Amino acid sequence: MYTLLILSLASADDGSIEIVVESSAQDQTAGGAATVIEVDERLAASADLGQALQGSAGATIVRLGGLGDWSGVSLRGSSFRQVQVHLDGVALNPDGSDSVNLAELPLHAFSRIEVYRGAAPPQLAAAPIGGVVNLVTADEAAPQLRVTVGSLGTTQLSATGGTPHWLLFAEAFRSDGDFIHFVDNGTVYNLSDDALRPRGNNEKSQLSTLARYRASFGAWELTALDAFLARDEGLPGRATTPSSYATLSTQRNLLVLRGRRVWESSSLELRAWDLRRQELLLDPMNEVGVGNQRAGLTSSTGLLLHGSWLLVPWLVPSATLGYRRDRYSVEDRVSGLTQGPALRNGWSATGSAALWFWEERIEVAPVLHAQLLDNRSLGDRPFDVGPVSPDSEPLILSLSPRGTLALRPIEGLLLRASAGRYLRPPDFTELFGDRGALHGYPDLVPETGLHADLGVRASRGPLTLDAALFHVRSEHLIVMVQNSQATMVPVNLDGALARGVELGGELQARDLLDARVAWTLSDTHVLSEDPSMDGNPLPRVPARQLNVAASVHWEERARLGWTWSYSDQTTFDRTAFYWSAPRSLHTVFLRVQPQPHWPSFEVGVLNAADTLVEVVDRNPLDPEGGGRAVVSVTDFNGYPLPGRTVLFTI
Repeated sequence: MYTLLILSLASADDGSIEIVVESSAQDQTAGGAATVIEVDERLAASADLGQALQGSAGATIVRLGGLGDWSGVSLRGSSFRQVQVHLDGVALNPDGSDSVNLAELPLHAFSRIEVYRGAAPPQLAAAPIGGVVNLVTADEAAPQLRVTVGSLGTTQLSATGGTPHWLLFAEAFRSDGDFIHFVDNGTVYNLSDDALRPRGNNEKSQLSTLARYRASFGAWELTALDAFLARDEGLPGRATTPSSYATLSTQRNLLVLRGRRVWESSSLELRAWDLRRQELLLDPMNEVGVGNQRAGLTSSTGLLLHGSWLLVPWLVPSATLGYRRDRYSVEDRVSGLTQGPALRNGWSATGSAALWFWEERIEVAPVLHAQLLDNRSLGDRPFDVGPVSPDSEPLILSLSPRGTLALRPIEGLLLRASAGRYLRPPDFTELFGDRGALHGYPDLVPETGLHADLGVRASRGPLTLDAALFHVRSEHLIVMVQNSQATMVPVNLDGALARGVELGGELQARDLLDARVAWTLSDTHVLSEDPSMDGNPLPRVPARQLNVAASVHWEERARLGWTWSYSDQTTFDRTAFYWSAPRSLHTVFLRVQPQPHWPSFEVGVLNAADTLVEVVDRNPLDPEGGGRAVVSVTDFNGYPLPGRTVLFTI
């Protein structure tokens, strides 16, 4: 095992993850719960990143609409910001500095997705409460051109090509997004004014590019990567109060430089990155939130040094040092006033070790992650002279110990456990951001949390089964809540508790059938001194969710795939007064490739049953009270999901 660990530093295509990818889509690394999702023929050609992640146990995907609309991932009841999303090991939201829009990340730019639910590899220098999603680019890629057209004026064109030295990817996407949705006009008890209407001001266009070059200079391997995004979209607003003119434009660029050297029994890696994101919100008619016309710029620049060495056959220690400088500024396009720049400096140090006993059947991996955040340059709160977060320390020092244990008593059986403490500071958007329907709150304090799990994995032949128990306790949890004007505002809860059971399985039978199932049962509670909120479930975390994916194929000349996702009803806010409807959605696709070197042809149908509404109890707090209501299928209150969507791909 320790030999594989050292060799992985020389051969892993992302240069940061010490993980051996087996034939199964499930893997465990140093005792932590991990899922590896291969981006291959088992996924529909028109699938997006959210649909791929939906099949992972413990993952909840929520959307503000259909294909191409904003979507985010929650792991084990976490908030979106408590999940760090990495691209080849570099965080797109370091320290949970933002909620990453999965729609901005083109699925087919990557070869696999690594989902760490809880303890993440120390090489990532990350200690998020929720976990890590790491998107990994391919070592090389055969030339490929993909064209998709379909419902709602959807068009997608992507091209990929690469060798061991270079990789190029580009994708253009647009959609009118004018799907038909159900509107009750805000009168749940009056059915006479219910109607079906097209979603307006929901068009979007997006250009994504990724370029990577890798070369050897003497004993060093050097890699340069650049990922660019340009996105324009309308902001349709809530179904009952639609927006016709509000728009959002986004540009993001990530530049990564990496150098790596491997000796006989040690390795060294140096990584530098610069991440910049600019957003322009135009709301001239005050339709979304209170309305603003603002240009915001955030950036994160950092360095990371990671080294590991083989001391003895049963011990491999490693150390990771990091520095990051975050910057935020915003310009009001109406008044011409500029706020900021606000600056935050962060230092981190991670010490870890991997130890093996009993002929390498037992693996222990203790980790200590230390973090120092300097908030003295955050500046003043907007439109005030007071300091940001007056009750918090200008310097935040966090020590986050964690550890994992793995036991392999017999071949094909793995028992694992992990536990650790974590911290997430409020980010710039939460402190003083403004995105129309989202407004900052300067008095937030950092979140802290304890995450622990127990799991077992058994594999025999083509069958793999996985089960886990998890327990997550958060203090000062920051959540987005909707006020009476349906504007999202971040607030600190006294605390939150999430615990539950995860079950997963995979079957690959005789090169004919591929099947995967992921079932999660969650029990979540708001912990508050307010009796009206204490004990309520966490917003947007379903108590039960199930995802089943199966496909049959014949030598990849033909593949018929089906996915079923079920989600229990969830509350929209901490008061547990407004609830979403439970939903059951089906997706199918049929792909045909007559000859190996011919083009493939695919037709895919999202929400094949055309589920737009559900019938629920009028008062979810009193299901015995009688009375039923028709409600739209939504993840966020007032933001409907689309019905049947048909897509054709060549």
